[in-house]
Amino acid sequence: MNLSIRLTLLLTLVVAITLIVVWGATRRTIFHPFAQAVLTSHLEQISFLADAVDNGQDGSELAEQMNLKAQLRERPPPPLRRSLRRGRCRRVIHRMRTMYLCRGPAGPVAVQTEEGWLIVRRDLPVRDPERRFGFALLLVAVVIFGLSALVATWTLRPVRASVAAMERIASGDLSFRLSESGPKEGKDMARAFNALADRVESLLRTERELMAGISHELRTPLARLRLEIELLRDSDAPPRRLDAMEDDLREVDDLIGELLDLSRLSIGTRTLASEVVALDDVVAEAVDRTPLERHEVEVTGSGATVNGDRARLVRVVRNLLSNAGKYAPPNTKVQVDLQKTSVTVRDRGPGVPPSELGHLFEPFYRGHRAGSGSGLGLGLMIARQVVLLHGGEISAQNHPEGGLAVRFELPPA
Repeated sequence: MNLSIRLTLLLTLVVAITLIVVWGATRRTIFHPFAQAVLTSHLEQISFLADAVDNGQDGSELAEQMNLKAQLRERPPPPLRRSLRRGRCRRVIHRMRTMYLCRGPAGPVAVQTEEGWLIVRRDLPVRDPERRFGFALLLVAVVIFGLSALVATWTLRPVRASVAAMERIASGDLSFRLSESGPKEGKDMARAFNALADRVESLLRTERELMAGISHELRTPLARLRLEIELLRDSDAPPRRLDAMEDDLREVDDLIGELLDLSRLSIGTRTLASEVVALDDVVAEAVDRTPLERHEVEVTGSGATVNGDRARLVRVVRNLLSNAGKYAPPNTKVQVDLQKTSVTVRDRGPGVPPSELGHLFEPFYRGHRAGSGSGLGLGLMIARQVVLLHGGEISAQNHPEGGLAVRFELPPA
């Protein structure tokens, strides 16, 4: 239940309790005394009419003058007799006379006289004001409920705006800021949020600029190491060891190039290429360029076209394939499944504990599978950044049949 509904229900509960108290107090202090006074006056009239009948006066004519609907009968009518016999009429003694008040606001009053039974109908609308007041309170309650919902919605607007702003910041839109307008509390909250967003954006920009600078500076010592390797080749050093050193240097150089490129993309000094790309072609190229010697790669499904940077999307699929090849047992399948604009890479490895799934895309995180494969733990981080820069989403989960499945989805072209 969200906060707006809770606030509405709270306001409605307070109003309902108040109206119930008002209703009870009004009935007790106004309507009940009023009804009792009217009933006493009515009984006075009936008693006077009964006395007149006992004195030989014409009861019908006198009842008409008193605006009473009265009948003089030898015996009570059958419905009244049943009510008297079943105890549905209240016995009241007024001015030394026994009267029977039958139930209902219009119930008759029966009085035994010397001439017979005097039956007087109580056509008194004593309950009408009470009913009208109750309906009025109910209408007030409905109106206040609607106003409470409006007040709750209006009051929580700054909260909803803050939640939406946090979601945009979390999605990567660090430039978004709240409008510092409205009531004082709303302004203070917007001002504090904007200050926090400024600080976060500044820290991230500094971090990315630092990473870009470090990546750039690392190129110089790598170039010197390559030169040293060439000199060692001329000095009859073992070619096998030199080839291994050169492969390691090439891998580090490629990684530094990726980090430098992603840092420049993140801080806005470089933009993604935008072209119509078929995901089938992206996956096919990634599979060709990422041979997995100990595994068989199986591609299923078909993909659609997306707008994006083909080279970087190929890098995403290659990183996912490399990650699967590192941790899957030898001689098992690595499955690549295409479904329109989504790609899922699944291995048959041991999977990941649920507590670690949320950390897989963090830089340098390798978790419990660190001993099963090599790498710095940057492949999934780079894949995530590229997917986010394309406006897509990426996630990882354990497959029900075993292994880890990493899925990313991009906006359609």
